[in-house]
Amino acid sequence: MRKSVVLAVLLAGVLGGSVGAANPFSDVSSSDWAYQAVSELSDEGIVDGYPDGTFRGQKNVTRYELAQIVARLMAKEDEYSTSQRAIIEKLAYALADELDTMGVRVSTLESRIGNVLWSGDARMRMMQGYDREGKKDSAFDGRMRIRAHAEVNDSTYIEGRLRTDIDFMHTGEDDNSTDTYMDNLYVQHTFGDSTSLKLGKFDKFSGQTGLFYDG
Repeated sequence: MRKSVVLAVLLAGVLGGSVGAANPFSDVSSSDWAYQAVSELSDEGIVDGYPDGTFRGQKNVTRYELAQIVARLMAKEDEYSTSQRAIIEKLAYALADELDTMGVRVSTLESRIGNVLWSGDARMRMMQGYDREGKKDSAFDGRMRIRAHAEVNDSTYIEGRLRTDIDFMHTGEDDNSTDTYMDNLYVQHTFGDSTSLKLGKFDKFSGQTGLFYDG
C-alpha cells in the first residue's frame, strides 16, 4: 500500500487546503488520483518531498517523517478549527517521543492554553496623486500593528490589536503626527462546529465587495 499517498489524502481531507495549488513534485502528475491532495499539502508547507524534487508516494512513511509533518501542523495550529486542532493533538501525543527528539515537546499544547501569542506587522507607504483641481496631492505615512491572541479554552479566545499611525508629512489638522489606539479588542466563543459569537470591537466584512461598520 502506498502509505505516503494515503496519508496525504487523509490529511488534506481532514485539514482542508488551498484551491488550485500548483504541483511541485516531478513524480506526481495531474492525472494521479492523489494529485490535488498532495499539491494542497505542499502549498500549505505541510509536506516538502525529497531533495531531488520527488514525492515518492509509493514509499512507506516512517514515524519520524510523520512527526515532521505533525510539527509543521502544530506550528500552524492557530489557523485550524477546534475539531482540526483536536486531531493534531491526538497525532502529537501518538508521536510524542519522535517530536521530543526534534525539540518539539507535546506539553506545549497544554501550556499554550491561557498563554498570549504575539504577532505584528509594519509598513511605510508613499502615495502621489492629483486632486480635482490638478493640484499635486501626496502622502507619506507609516503603520505599526501589534496583535495579541489569548486562548481561554478550546472554545473561547480573546484578541486585541494595538495600532500606531504615523504621518511623516504632517498633513493632518494638528501638529500631532502619531496616533496610537486599540483598533481591535474582542472575545469569540464557539458553540459546537458551526456557530460562534464575537463581542467587542473588530473589523466586520460582509458580502462579496465588503461592508465596514463604523470605520
